[in-house]
Amino acid sequence: MNILDSIISFFKNIFNKKENIKMLEAPIEPIKNEAKREFVNSLKVHIEKKEKQKVETLICLGDGLGIQSKIEA
Repeated sequence: MNILDSIISFFKNIFNKKENIKMLEAPIEPIKNEAKREFVNSLKVHIEKKEKQKVETLICLGDGLGIQSKIEA
């Protein structure tokens, strides 16, 4: 069994090559505070609030069957 396991692990190692982890390089130029502020301000969204409109409905005086004597606005 050990021989069979070693053969299987040998073929796994051949086909599954692991790559080394690559490190990211640090930025060369320092980030300016003004550029950072301008970027943050460009992301902000200004939303205008709308005023609620007043809606009036007609009130029908009657028995609710469509028979009405007067409509008030």
